[in-house]
Amino acid sequence: MNNKDARMNNKPRTLVILTPGFPSDEADTACLPPQQVFVRALNRSYPGLRVILLSFEYPRRKDSYDWFGNRVIAFHGWRKSKVNKLFTLIAVWRMLGRLQRENEVAGLLSFWCGPCALAGKYFASWKRLPHFTWILGQDARAGNQFMRLIRPAAGQLVAMSAFLAEEFNRNYKIRPLHIVPNGIDT
Repeated sequence: MNNKDARMNNKPRTLVILTPGFPSDEADTACLPPQQVFVRALNRSYPGLRVILLSFEYPRRKDSYDWFGNRVIAFHGWRKSKVNKLFTLIAVWRMLGRLQRENEVAGLLSFWCGPCALAGKYFASWKRLPHFTWILGQDARAGNQFMRLIRPAAGQLVAMSAFLAEEFNRNYKIRPLHIVPNGIDT
């Protein structure tokens, strides 16, 4: 189904964000403040875009809730066991399939080049959707075990700063094409 067909079926245009954690409610201002600012800025800049966040680890519960008009689906799944991690990835993959059937998914954005980017990259490749990974810090360091599995292209990478882009390039010989610095909510 192409984008025109999806709009004709009244499916909402949606951005899916994959993240290790997200605030447990609107009062939780300590959890990933820059990412909160980013999502709220998306809401202001693109009021017709639906944002759905898939949160792998935090909050420590399995449910779906509303955060400033955005749907957050929490999986509470990144416990230490490799079996639990696998079950979380399977649950996320199934949810991505469901969201793709119910929405006109404009693309996927993964916070950090880790498990979220792994799930996002392969689902997006399978469904031919745009996928970007936002490099936010230690994922740019040497030794990121997910890099050999994800193998992102430069155009799929967004760095938080020019320094991180350079660090990522030094360690993985891929220079992120995009830079989006953290915003400050005044």
